[in-house]
Amino acid sequence: MNLPNILTLIRFALVPVMGIFLMQRNFTVAIIIYVLASVTDILDGYIARKYNQITNFGKILDPLADKLLQFTAIIGLWVLGIIPFWIPPIFFLKEMLMGLGCIKLLRKDIIVPSKWFGKLSTVLLFLAIIASMLSPSIPILQNYTLPLFILAIISLFFSFIMYLINYINQIKKSCN
Repeated sequence: MNLPNILTLIRFALVPVMGIFLMQRNFTVAIIIYVLASVTDILDGYIARKYNQITNFGKILDPLADKLLQFTAIIGLWVLGIIPFWIPPIFFLKEMLMGLGCIKLLRKDIIVPSKWFGKLSTVLLFLAIIASMLSPSIPILQNYTLPLFILAIISLFFSFIMYLINYINQIKKSCN
């Protein structure tokens, strides 16, 4: 078990803790944990690439930890009435389709690395989630949370299309 994989496991452990504080409306602690968990994502990727510690374990569990963190935050924000009901299903559907595609590729021993458009949608979603968690304390942010989520969702759709193109190309390569 290398350091990047340990950081991924720490992120998994932080997910329910962040969710509990979010549901208790302790937004300050929820934000701190969410940011800390997001920093572990940046660190584990950096360390894995810089020190050649990339593993199949990390390639699979790292994005899963990220999505679980994001989905937990989105569901919590929806349950608390901070974001509209339609945001979680859109996020879940996109991630479910991506996950099914990844499983199919994994069965062929193909792992598609993350791309810039996936990272962009992650950053936009991060900003939308943080702004939403801050909005009960900073009411002016309520004017920006929905536009940020819409921008993040547009970016999610764009990244989905780009990954779908990549997926189709990988399938074609594996058939040749």
